[in-house]
Amino acid sequence: MKRKSNNLILIFVILILLPSLFIIPIVNVVLKNVGIGDVFRSNPLFAIISSIASSISVIIGILVVYRQIEKEKKINSNTFLISLNDYFATDENIKRCFHKLMKLEKRKYSFSVYEKEFKTDEDKYDLLEYLNFMESLQYFIAERVIKISEINELFSKRFFIAINSPYIQEIKLKKYDYSWVSLYRLARSLIDYRREKGYQVPYEQYSLENMPNYEKYSKGYYDHKSLMANYFKLFIVASTVFLITFFIVLHFVFSLQLQDTSKAISITGVIIGALALLFQKIEENNIDRARFLFELNKIFLSKQLFGDVYMATTKNFYRNEPFDEKHNYVKHLSKIDAVQYLSFFEELYILINKKIINIQEASFFFSHKFFAVVNNKFFLKMFILKNKKNLLNIYKLFKIFDDCVIKYATYEDGKYVLKNIDKNYYNLINNIK
Repeated sequence: MKRKSNNLILIFVILILLPSLFIIPIVNVVLKNVGIGDVFRSNPLFAIISSIASSISVIIGILVVYRQIEKEKKINSNTFLISLNDYFATDENIKRCFHKLMKLEKRKYSFSVYEKEFKTDEDKYDLLEYLNFMESLQYFIAERVIKISEINELFSKRFFIAINSPYIQEIKLKKYDYSWVSLYRLARSLIDYRREKGYQVPYEQYSLENMPNYEKYSKGYYDHKSLMANYFKLFIVASTVFLITFFIVLHFVFSLQLQDTSKAISITGVIIGALALLFQKIEENNIDRARFLFELNKIFLSKQLFGDVYMATTKNFYRNEPFDEKHNYVKHLSKIDAVQYLSFFEELYILINKKIINIQEASFFFSHKFFAVVNNKFFLKMFILKNKKNLLNIYKLFKIFDDCVIKYATYEDGKYVLKNIDKNYYNLINNIK
């Protein structure tokens, strides 16, 4: 990665910086010393050629830097895309879920048939991980780490076989639509893209578009035709047009000498080239950050213990069962189970606090996994409230997510969220520095 950045800097120096700041002035000095500098400088043709050559050098430099940035971004994003595909193909939970969906695809739809295939807690967790993987694709598109065309080529069938399943819509996407906003947005991005390209949407007869809140929850989707989706191309085009306009205005409106106009354009080109390099660093950082978040999420999903805790703490919610002792599904969990699960989120808070990842990224990947335990009445009383002095980072993380107004299913309309059960929550939070 560093060597590629150095290549860009070298191109920038050779094609933009050197002609602008060194080569042209040196040539002028040499010509003057050999006695022909005044002849050339007094020749209008030489002045025009020199000015145009300098301007063209700047524009070519910018275009070359742009091509190099696009090439390197494509290599990096494709490498990341391969790792995503490899994870989908090798993760046992996702494989099991996909195999069931493919098997059911060949049969006439029946809710009871699907229910038999996804009846155990393990089956439900497999489906959850499958949908969680698809949610991550929405983040990577929104951050311009991978392109919508690449997602379409690799994952559209695997996406729509789940999203356009009436069974999954009924038990997840319709019933708890506010918890699956990312999937609504990705569905709209892919549907719009495929229709624009003339491709059929898989399983269109059961399209997510038919859901009552589709418009509401698909707002903010990634539109590949928008200016923001193509901001770097827009920057290059705007820069080129600006340089040409700048040349015309300086020379013909303000009547600047061609040599002075050339210098002004060269300096402007240096600034634009530097901005292009800055864009490259931003693109590299986006891919590195996406890779880090994906690996962090993989760590969570790969731990069977975390899956057990998550399924136990969400069972009341997804089964619409009351929080009473008869339906206490966390009583089998040990203190070690709880400590390990909570330790992951304590470390997550440290990553946020050190600005290694930002709050929005953390909430996108992990907020629902966090709220699963802190919004569970039994888990709170057994493992958090009794030990809250040693879990200050959990309280801090709750405050961060809560302040962000994270929309997640709070059990029984929020009756059992942490800040309502712990009567000293606000005092404790206000005293945290």
